[in-house]
Amino acid sequence: MRKFFLIALILGCGTPAFAAAPDGKGLFCTDQTIADETADIDLVIGAKFIAFWFDQGRASTTKWQRRNDEIILRSSPTGSNYVTSSDEIGWISTTHTKDGTREETYNIDRKTLVAKGINPRRTQEFACEIMPEKKQYKQKLAT
Repeated sequence: MRKFFLIALILGCGTPAFAAAPDGKGLFCTDQTIADETADIDLVIGAKFIAFWFDQGRASTTKWQRRNDEIILRSSPTGSNYVTSSDEIGWISTTHTKDGTREETYNIDRKTLVAKGINPRRTQEFACEIMPEKKQYKQKLAT
């Protein structure tokens, strides 16, 4: 019994941070370099934070946006199908705007929890933390 426990403990230590299926979990991510690079508060608010919720094979993206003196959250209503491997989770998020369609590609390293977002204007890297429950995820979005 003792050997079994030690083997399980050793194997568990090598498990990637986001190794289990992502459905039913969220990520809250921050890009600290944005705040360091610019004094433009609208850019800082809009680009510093991003959050993802995974459910039923889809990834929903939430972004912060400043509208006058109010900060609002904008979430993708349906999410995007994601693909996953032992190393990463990835998907393409499509947004329809008055100017046309915009695509953003997201890849999350399952071991380091670094998310990379790529769109035509820029590439960003975010450090993420896992939100294992919907309640915790929603509380984090509200703070």
